[in-house]
Amino acid sequence: MTRFLIGILIFIGADLFAQEKQNFNDGRDSFSIYASSKGNDLMAFEAYAGIKGTPFLVDTWSIGSIVLKNGDVFDNLRLKYDMNEDNVLVWDKTDKKIFPSRNITKSFNFTDSTGVSHFFINISEKEYKFEIGIDFGFFELLYNGKTKLLAKRKKYLHHVEPKGGYSDNKSYDEFRSESPKYYWVDNKGKLFELKKGKKNILNLLKDDGSLEAYIKKEKIKLNKEQDIVQLIQHYDTEYLK
Repeated sequence: MTRFLIGILIFIGADLFAQEKQNFNDGRDSFSIYASSKGNDLMAFEAYAGIKGTPFLVDTWSIGSIVLKNGDVFDNLRLKYDMNEDNVLVWDKTDKKIFPSRNITKSFNFTDSTGVSHFFINISEKEYKFEIGIDFGFFELLYNGKTKLLAKRKKYLHHVEPKGGYSDNKSYDEFRSESPKYYWVDNKGKLFELKKGKKNILNLLKDDGSLEAYIKKEKIKLNKEQDIVQLIQHYDTEYLK
């Protein structure tokens, strides 16, 4: 799936012109030390023992970068996104696995083992204060053009509830996925929840018939994430010239 990372270059590039900002090209040694030295809370990671599944978006470690709210950039980090904690997990060369406080993290990005790039923004950061009713957590930026498309991804820990026997015949706790929630930000910065389904999406985009014709021509199935991204990109190109 194609991801659009224009935002990374904009966000990082602007900060690097400031003298006090730093870019740590090999941040694996220095991230936890630096973050601790700034008085930031770091939560040590403890393995999820005895639980079926994992809370991660991608189970394997990926190489990526973190941008802090003060503008400092840490590259070449080993990262995972924990969808239960809604936080990025960092493994540095000192063998520490830590969750930095969300209060210090502006964004992070990584490329997984299949070559797919992921870019997450902290929605509470003032730069991302869209006109919305949500103000916390990390959202994946799927498309960043004249309009934007965001996804909120979530896993939760389901606990066994014994009732004489075990509920639903399972004797273990497990991580379960929730369906992603999608949000569309129009070119004025106002955010709307985008619910799957052709009718819902076309109503939101105020289609005059040309989008529906494009969907038919391209044989787009709007129950797939990549097809929604394709349609939003087409909307930007054709509707917002």
